[in-house]
Amino acid sequence: MDMLTVSSQHRHGWSVVQVKGELDFATACLLDEHLDAITADHRPLTIVLDLSGLRFCDAGGLRALVRAHHVAHRRRGRVRLVCPAGRIRFLLELTALDKMIPVHATLAAALASGPDEKPQRWSEPAADPTPDGIRGPVPTQPVTHEAELPAAAAGRSQVADLAMCGTRKKALDRFPECAGGR
Repeated sequence: MDMLTVSSQHRHGWSVVQVKGELDFATACLLDEHLDAITADHRPLTIVLDLSGLRFCDAGGLRALVRAHHVAHRRRGRVRLVCPAGRIRFLLELTALDKMIPVHATLAAALASGPDEKPQRWSEPAADPTPDGIRGPVPTQPVTHEAELPAAAAGRSQVADLAMCGTRKKALDRFPECAGGR
């Protein structure tokens, strides 16, 4: 298991948090704790999460990003993500997280973004929250379970995570090397 490293610095009025390694269920708490520590005294909260060094992200990592967005929103702040093209960016697009939190290809672009930049909003939340209190859109694509993936792809957690968030075809189109003998 690769370790997650999280570091931060203050630049141009933003708290820039660099996230490197693997952001998953086991390491997401490290990002949560780091963000809690740097945000305790800052109001309004302005954070750029630099995901350029991130090699892997699963649902636990996505949860940490959504949590950061909600904490900033409650404090009348904002969050920007830095994520160049690649697997992590594809995951943000596939899960529509890029519609919730603005995503920039470079740190310079994120820092230059205006304070009034608004991400595209998801549809209004459902009337009743889910049991854990999270509200949001209902997925429109079928969920593919890991058992339905080819044997070669079943062991590759990145593709499995992508397939769980969307369709098997999208995941295998994006990562054809995981199709095995196909």
